[in-house]
Amino acid sequence: GVLPDMIKTRLSNGEVGGYCKFPEDTGLSDREYYMNYIAVAMAGYAGEFMRKGFNNISVGCSSDILTATSLAASLVKVLGLGSHLSASGFSMSRDALVTHNKEMISEEVDDLIGEGLFLAFNCLDFYDKEHRELTKILMKQPTTRPKDIKHLF
Repeated sequence: GVLPDMIKTRLSNGEVGGYCKFPEDTGLSDREYYMNYIAVAMAGYAGEFMRKGFNNISVGCSSDILTATSLAASLVKVLGLGSHLSASGFSMSRDALVTHNKEMISEEVDDLIGEGLFLAFNCLDFYDKEHRELTKILMKQPTTRPKDIKHLF
């Protein structure tokens, strides 16, 4: 899968925050690449959900959801990576086809975000011990780069 170049920072309130920078698209990207991208975008939301519960997710996760939604919409609308869209609707009237496609695109985007969120939950669960160790490291030093934590993963 895709491993982003992550930079995490300890916030003044003691919580860990940060951002991910993805590798440049080499033009060889496939569905798996983009699904990993969506999973990483949703990982902050998934992590907060797992540790704090649904009612305590921070507003910072809104950017995670916006990033994942934007990518998922592009995958469906631009790259045609959806699984539900088909030519079967071409026998419909133009207005019915437009409405049908909007509904299908919305379903496709929701499905891709759900799949990315599932991947994020699985990754966080699988690497739970390593993420806890990473949190300890980040609490000791304000910023870290992948080379500093490579031994964990």
